Amino acid sequence: MITGHCIAGGFIFSMAHDYRISSENSTFCMNEIHLGMSLPKGMMSLFYEKLSPNIFRDIIMTGKKYSSKEALDFKIID
Repeated sequence: MITGHCIAGGFIFSMAHDYRISSENSTFCMNEIHLGMSLPKGMMSLFYEKLSPNIFRDIIMTGKKYSSKEALDFKIID
C-alpha cells in the first residue's frame, strides 16, 4: 500500500510489485528527469513492461507528476 508520495526510487520500487494500491493523497513522479539525470535500463524496463507507451514516455521523458486519481486512470496503480 502506497500511503504518501511515491517519487524517484520509491516509484521504481513500487513498480517492482505485482499490485500497487494507493491512498487518495499520493503522488507519483520521477523527479530525476528534472535534474538532468538518466535512468539505467533495468529501472526503465520496470516502467516499460508495466505501462502503456504514452505513459512510459511521459514518465521517463518529462517527469510528469501524477495524482492518485490520474495514476489509477492511467493504470500506474491498481
